Amino acid sequence: MDKIFICSPYRGDVKKNIENVKRYCNYFSYEGIPIAPHLYFTQFLDEKYDRYKGMRWGKALLAECKEMYVFADEVTEGMIEEIQEARKLHIPIKFYNSDMEEINYDALIINDRIGVGYKQIIEETINPDGGKHICPYAGKCSKSCAKEPEKKESDKPVVTENDENDWRARLLAHFNRGH
Repeated sequence: MDKIFICSPYRGDVKKNIENVKRYCNYFSYEGIPIAPHLYFTQFLDEKYDRYKGMRWGKALLAECKEMYVFADEVTEGMIEEIQEARKLHIPIKFYNSDMEEINYDALIINDRIGVGYKQIIEETINPDGGKHICPYAGKCSKSCAKEPEKKESDKPVVTENDENDWRARLLAHFNRGH
């Protein structure tokens, strides 16, 4: 049986997110063996101290999977890392909202349910060359995303390892390029 990597949020409302990932695993267990590291590793690893160990182990499990299914209305830092790893390994990715409805790329521009960051990840995954660009800002776009912005040294966020919210700065910097 094929292994399917389940990528969904852990941080935030942890109790709700754990219940959701259990639901995702149960539903898709008929298609293959669901692999959800954040459901398993959080039982014995401490999120605060062992997060990077869990992420490293999760990526090792991802390498053994045939597909990745992403479930969210918005992505987290850990999800972005997992999606980037799947892309690097050329593992096919399917995108769903948190209610397990598959996200149609062609309807992405009018999908108001999912966040801009998630739209951007889907855009970069399905359309890596940017030939068929769908702006995640839809009607509010100033068309600044159509041209490559000039890179300035001052545009890079300052990130320190001790700052608990440093991943937010990196995430915002990643998704706000061009807007």
